[in-house]
Amino acid sequence: MFYPYAQIERIIKAAQPFRDLPSLRRVYLNELPLLESANPKLWLIALLIVDESQLAPIVEKIKAHRANNPSDGIDWMELLETLLIYKLPTITREEIQTMFGLRDIDLKQTRFYQDTFNEGELEGVKKGRVEGEACLLFRILERRFGPLSTETKLRIATTDADTLLVYGERVLDAKNLDDIFAD
Repeated sequence: MFYPYAQIERIIKAAQPFRDLPSLRRVYLNELPLLESANPKLWLIALLIVDESQLAPIVEKIKAHRANNPSDGIDWMELLETLLIYKLPTITREEIQTMFGLRDIDLKQTRFYQDTFNEGELEGVKKGRVEGEACLLFRILERRFGPLSTETKLRIATTDADTLLVYGERVLDAKNLDDIFAD
């Protein structure tokens, strides 16, 4: 079992008989020599458990490792920035970059940004599609059948994209508005 430090460990009465089993070990991360290790992955773990006042030296170690090992296959700066953003939730990303001299990170190149942007972009595309189809349907229906009632406008405005396509196809054969909205 891993704990950041011993004080966070909670003793659950039901688990008491298992606490002293020889195969069960408790590891307190703050007791490990994480920063003395040559493994920069352990330095990232240290970032999670140290006080904010101790972050700067660890950040510098990771930056130096990245500079000396640029092609080790790990995006150290992205990992570092992500951990700092989670560690310091009340500080903006830009403040974190300034505070720790991380200006060489291009946010748009991080996986987090790309995943977030792609999700937002997809939602924007869907919303734009619905708005465009609704707008076109409004125009076609008004041209063909005259001014639309508030009820009809509301129905179109609250309809999903696929249904709007069906309505649009029905315009070709419809003799009146009822033919378009018939279920």
